[in-house]
Amino acid sequence: MTGVDLAVFAAEARRLSLLAGRELLRQRQTHVQASSKGTRRELVTAADRAAEQIVVGGLLAAFPEHAVLAEEGVLTTQGVASKRADWTWIVDPLDGTTNFAHGLPHFAVAIALAHHGVPVVG
Repeated sequence: MTGVDLAVFAAEARRLSLLAGRELLRQRQTHVQASSKGTRRELVTAADRAAEQIVVGGLLAAFPEHAVLAEEGVLTTQGVASKRADWTWIVDPLDGTTNFAHGLPHFAVAIALAHHGVPVVG
C-alpha cells in the first residue's frame, strides 16, 4: 500500500455518500414502504436499493479493479467481490433502515474501504 493516497478514496466515498444521502432524504418525503429481507427484523426499502445503486455504481466507475461488498445486493457481475482484489469496499447504503422506515431522522450512508481485509478508509 506504500505510495497510495487514501485521500482520493476518502473523497470519492464522501462524494458518493452525499449523493446517496440526498436520494434518501428525497425518498423520505414520500411514503416509505419497507419489506422483509429474510426475518421480520431485517427491513429493506426502495430507498436502500436506490442509495446502493448510487454508491456501488460510483465506486465501480471510479475504481473498476476494486471489489464491492454491498448489503442489499444490487451488484452486477462486474462488482462481485473477487478473492484476488487487493481493495474491497464495504457499503451499507442505509444504516438505520428501521429508523428510516418509521420516520425517525437517525440513519446514515456507511462506506468503508479495506486493503487486504484491513480497514483503511471509512
